[in-house]
Amino acid sequence: MSGTQRFLDNLEYLRTVVSVAVDHVETKREEFAKNANADEVLRVEQTISGIRSRVEVLEKELHALEHTFPKKTGALH
Repeated sequence: MSGTQRFLDNLEYLRTVVSVAVDHVETKREEFAKNANADEVLRVEQTISGIRSRVEVLEKELHALEHTFPKKTGALH
């Protein structure tokens, strides 16, 4: 498998993982809020902070990736 194909596959995998994670949060958020104890709330707050940090980095990387290529197909913009 070429490096470019692996890169594309990894981006598709990332898209799938994010989709599953969003679906899970949407369906389980209320249940968690209702049943979580103080320690679990603290853990979720810390985890959310870490996720937000990584999302900021990912957003910057995706923006840079989009602007790396000459406009060949117009698909990115």
